[in-house]
Amino acid sequence: FCTGCDEISGGREGGEADVPNIAVVRADRLSGRGPVGSLEIRVFGSLRLQDRETGIVRPLNGKVRDLFSYLLVAREVVHSREQLAGIFWGDSDGEKARHCLNTTLWRLNRLLSSTGANNHLRVGAYNIGFNVASDCWIDVVEFETRCNWADASSNMSAEQQALLYSQAVSFYD
Repeated sequence: FCTGCDEISGGREGGEADVPNIAVVRADRLSGRGPVGSLEIRVFGSLRLQDRETGIVRPLNGKVRDLFSYLLVAREVVHSREQLAGIFWGDSDGEKARHCLNTTLWRLNRLLSSTGANNHLRVGAYNIGFNVASDCWIDVVEFETRCNWADASSNMSAEQQALLYSQAVSFYD
C-alpha cells in the first residue's frame, strides 16, 4: 500500500446524416435509462457504476474515481502510463508513481470485474485507455450526443434543438 493510492468503497459527432429524427429517439434513452449496456456509468454528480442486471450501485472514491473519470472524459485517447503517473502522482518519484498507478488500476479493474464488466479498459504495457466499444451506458456520452445532434443540424427547428438541449441537461443528477 502506498500513500496516495486511495481505497475504494464499493458520439458520435458528425454531420446531418447523424442527426436523429426527434420523434424516433426512444423515451427510455432520453431519460437516462437507455437499453444499451449492462453497466451504467454516471459521471455527473458523484461517479458511480450500476450493474443493470442486479441494480447494485458502486461508488468510486479517491484515486480510483479520479483515474476512471479522467479515462472516461478523455475516452477517445490512449494515455501513456508515464503520463498518467505524472498527472495523478506527480509529487512522487517515478517508481513510486508507477506503483501507485498499477495499484489504482488493479483496484479499478477489480471493481469493474465485480460488475461483470471485463472489457471496459484497454490496458497495455505502456498505455491505458477506456474501451469505447465496451458494453456500457455513460451519461457524459448521452449528454455530448444530444448537444452534438442539436448543434449539427441546420434543418432542425428551434423547438427540436431546445428539446435536445433540455434532454442533455437532464443527465445532470
